[in-house]
Amino acid sequence: MGENLRHGAAAAVVALALSAPTARERGFLAAAGALYRDYETTSNPRRLQAYSDTLARLYRDFAADPEVAIYYALSLVATASPTDTTFTRQRQAAAILNPLFRRFPTHPGLAHYIIHANDSPQLASLGLDAARRYAQIAPSAPHAQHMPSHIFIRLGLWDETIAANQRSLDAGIEYARAQHLKGVAPEQFHALDYMVYGYLQEGRDSVARRTVAQGLALNAVLSTDALVANYNRGSAPPGVAIPSRRASRSRPSRQSKRRSRDSRATTGPASSASRSRRWSRGRCSRTAIPPARCGRQRPRPTART
Repeated sequence: MGENLRHGAAAAVVALALSAPTARERGFLAAAGALYRDYETTSNPRRLQAYSDTLARLYRDFAADPEVAIYYALSLVATASPTDTTFTRQRQAAAILNPLFRRFPTHPGLAHYIIHANDSPQLASLGLDAARRYAQIAPSAPHAQHMPSHIFIRLGLWDETIAANQRSLDAGIEYARAQHLKGVAPEQFHALDYMVYGYLQEGRDSVARRTVAQGLALNAVLSTDALVANYNRGSAPPGVAIPSRRASRSRPSRQSKRRSRDSRATTGPASSASRSRRWSRGRCSRTAIPPARCGRQRPRPTART
């Protein structure tokens, strides 16, 4: 991480010395300079705030510029306080991004950032449309297939969580095959972690174990961050290994799960989500699974989400 900051700071100094010809370009470069300036002595949150404040001034001058608006909105999400239960900055970001998404419905960045802005149980329903459309916008991009599950998992949409991450894994494997790589990118283990979590929430423990075994058999390549790669690869097996004490009667029967899937098609995702959450809360109370991996909580996010 220190090496990345050093390179970024050096690049920002060079860019600022180029005397960009337009105010828009100078504004972007000033934001980059604020992000990296004094990185040795200034904390990351303070530098992020300086970056966002600089983009706020640029946005005031170029509010009609889509890319300026997008970068500023993303900076609002990045600087949102984790203790702010009103989600003020996330809501501000969404208010900027949603109208742009209506204007540019195939812009992959807009769908992606709307998901990040609504990545909380309280706001997740507001990101559901973007989540379902993102996968269609970039069908061959593994991360575009995974990202919608950040919303699905918040709403208890376990079937969609599983399907999204299966598509992500398949796309990643196909990319590795097409590029003649000897393994998959480490982000694919992140998709596997979410997939395993979805299976566990549905009580499909044996499928979860097979998915973990599949992940452990894959090789990782293209990793520039060993910590993230190892976390993504190692986070799923412990969740499966935790012993379950639930009685056999607590597991939904195949018939009941089939009824749930059939009714989902007619009653919509909200009803499906509430049924999934009721099952999740019951399952958590009967097992040794920690609260952090139960109910509407998603797996602990990593730096690459």
